[in-house]
Amino acid sequence: MTETDATFEASLDELGVSVTRTAASEVGAALDEAVREPAVGVAPEDEFTETSLPFTEAGVELDPTPAALDEARTGVSTADLGVADYGSLVLTQTDRGSELVTLFVEHHVVLVHEADIAPDMDTAVETLEATLNRTRGA
Repeated sequence: MTETDATFEASLDELGVSVTRTAASEVGAALDEAVREPAVGVAPEDEFTETSLPFTEAGVELDPTPAALDEARTGVSTADLGVADYGSLVLTQTDRGSELVTLFVEHHVVLVHEADIAPDMDTAVETLEATLNRTRGA
């Protein structure tokens, strides 16, 4: 574990947030442990999984209706970036309604890549700025 990872986990612990470290191949099993049904989510768009299979195997509804959102106990999403010294996550709003599965549930499960955890806010802002500039074609 790197110093950044240790800082991130310590910051989250101070906030009362639990952390589970797992290999990408074990995401499904980790979700099984973390999800409280009924659960809703947005399938990851990257290498967390080759498909959304671990999400659906864990009972996460990936295209929730308004009623399913209202009844959900757990929301599952991915983070674009973590900020170690704050224990914060950067969650991008998507056209698939990602904000709905993160804001209105009692339990939120977030997947973030270890490589996407910035040591501090300055580094996180630089990373976000570079990402936005690439997106805009700057």
